[in-house]
Amino acid sequence: MKKVIPSLVLPLFAVASLLFTGCDLDSSSSSSADVSGGGGSASNDINPSNVVFLDADVSSWAQTATLNASVSGGSVSLSYDMATQWPSARTRARDGGSINANAWVVVNVDGTWYAATFDWLKTGQQAKATSAVTGANGHISHPPLNNFRPRSGETYGFMVSTPARSADRTINERSNISTVVWP
Repeated sequence: MKKVIPSLVLPLFAVASLLFTGCDLDSSSSSSADVSGGGGSASNDINPSNVVFLDADVSSWAQTATLNASVSGGSVSLSYDMATQWPSARTRARDGGSINANAWVVVNVDGTWYAATFDWLKTGQQAKATSAVTGANGHISHPPLNNFRPRSGETYGFMVSTPARSADRTINERSNISTVVWP
């Protein structure tokens, strides 16, 4: 009898292999990841059920957005298909613009994945300055990521969700977790 390998096994193994190598946050960190497919239209590079959420636990929120994250030229691109579809919250940006999402970073610390919001996203906004992805400037206030600074060559996850950073919520939806290697 010929053994058939499901079509998802090999791509997931390849992603897992990439994540298991060289992803230390510091010399005492472990870089293991539980890689799996997610609900919604895009698979998660990191399984949300194995992430400790430092703001609201959004792991059970419906995955309705597809995110493709990248980092280049001082900017974190958070290209997602619900940027103009999710409803706006009552909370407003400093310039008065409407806000409809939070940007998240997912970091491995000592073998545990932690996720924290690092900023708000205005309706239609799909990028943030790389300087926003740090606990050192107050964007992330929860330990153990409150002193986090991205390091070149490390792998991090990114996600977007409807507002989760405060009590001003709209609907409970999120994207997949998309990983990038920090330049």
